[in-house]
Amino acid sequence: MALLPLLTACEMATPPDRVETYDYTARLLNGFPLVFRWPAASLPVRIWAEPVLDLPLHVTAAITTWQGGVLYGEVRAVRVEDSTDADVIILLGEPEVALRGDRACTGSTQLEVDLDTAIVLPFRTRVGARSGASSDAVQSCLATTTAHELGHALGLFLHSSDPDDLMYGRPTADALSPRDVATLQTLYHSAPTVRLPPGR
Repeated sequence: MALLPLLTACEMATPPDRVETYDYTARLLNGFPLVFRWPAASLPVRIWAEPVLDLPLHVTAAITTWQGGVLYGEVRAVRVEDSTDADVIILLGEPEVALRGDRACTGSTQLEVDLDTAIVLPFRTRVGARSGASSDAVQSCLATTTAHELGHALGLFLHSSDPDDLMYGRPTADALSPRDVATLQTLYHSAPTVRLPPGR
């Protein structure tokens, strides 16, 4: 049996593409960096949504979106029926009379840190619809905005500067971009600087 020489071309191998990330680290007034991710022992994150305007359905979809951004279950969340059990509370805000541009809704997530550098739970998120916006426009916007605000509650505290990202300041994306995924994975493999309160 004749042996054939094996030739390899390692010098021709191409490195995998590297997707850049965006900054997710908020800072306190004294400059202290806030890096937070939910530890594995505290998963799943418990989320309560006010049962109006299909918010519970939007939260369920948002959970699926963010869980799909990690490979090994680093992000897991569930909806709970009791707001007193929740780590994240999502409420409908007052209707907005006017919003910049053609936005049909708005959202915000409140972040508090105590003096011992522990996150104050629950995170409180409000989403609000523009008065006079069509129902379809509001539902589409609420789906995107709910997913965006959940990203903040998962630790992506800052906004991306790229409109293709779900974490862009005025999001229009309906899915995670490669940059969202890379940033989420970077965060969940980084050392946190703030922790959860004792018992959580």
